Amino acid sequence: MTIYLDAVWLLNVLLDAMILMLTAAWTRTFLRKRRIILGAIFASVIVPLSVYFPGSPLESIPGKILFSMAVVWVTFDFQNIRMFFQKWLTFYFATFALGGGMVGFYFLLGEPFHIQDGILLTNRTGIGAGVTWIYVIVLFPLIWIFLHNRMKELFAFKLKTDQLFPVTIKMNGHSYSTQGLLDTGNQLVDPFSKRPVLLVDEPFIKQWFDHEEWQSLKTVHETFDVSLLPEKWIGRIHMIPYQGAKGISEFMLTLKPEQVICTIEDKKQIFSKVFIGIQFGQMTTDESYHCLLHPHMWIDSTSTAS
Repeated sequence: MTIYLDAVWLLNVLLDAMILMLTAAWTRTFLRKRRIILGAIFASVIVPLSVYFPGSPLESIPGKILFSMAVVWVTFDFQNIRMFFQKWLTFYFATFALGGGMVGFYFLLGEPFHIQDGILLTNRTGIGAGVTWIYVIVLFPLIWIFLHNRMKELFAFKLKTDQLFPVTIKMNGHSYSTQGLLDTGNQLVDPFSKRPVLLVDEPFIKQWFDHEEWQSLKTVHETFDVSLLPEKWIGRIHMIPYQGAKGISEFMLTLKPEQVICTIEDKKQIFSKVFIGIQFGQMTTDESYHCLLHPHMWIDSTSTAS
């Protein structure tokens, strides 16, 4: 089998550059192009060393660990121990993810291959031949884009779920539970009582009303004709003025609950001095939450053990 060392080296420079770019993206680190190129060239030194000096200490597990640390150090510099190990572990994760994706495509497409000294070899064509370049130039960027986008979605999902809390609303003798999202952008308060206003969407709030009551409520929302309010809800329904997205003054129908209970870190927070604003429509397509919590709720809350 013929080994085209120059081609292997160039391939590894490209692969290492993509791995370092992915590491930088996942750790949210700004890197100049020259640092990525420098790090990729340094990382690719392992190729000629493996070819000309087989069995060198760098091919041992401790040697590979130390060399990978050096790659991260050269590329990202050293700021502190915690950030260094975060980037180093992310570098390994990106390497395994991208490498595993490549091996998976080779296996899926039936291309004969094997691993030699940590380098992917095709049995029919050796290293650096056309098929390897096609796989790297076409498939590797596709895998890179796929992983990068999935991780972005995962970060966004984690950020959202970190701010989701179980919420129970007690009102008019009935109690229902859902997930609430802590919305720091929600600054809506009742201008008279200064009570914060939670926003709850239609699929969840409808549970407290029968069909006729809900239709009457929607008509009041559209016409502001308060004479149409359901009789048993008159004492609990308020209209709060607010400024809409276009700067136009509008009114929101709100309900006065008996209690709103939110569980945070195994502690139940009980809120009574709040209003519930009705959003006629659905907040999310995946229905991961039905309530937007107000950041000022916690000022007048009481806590109990879960």
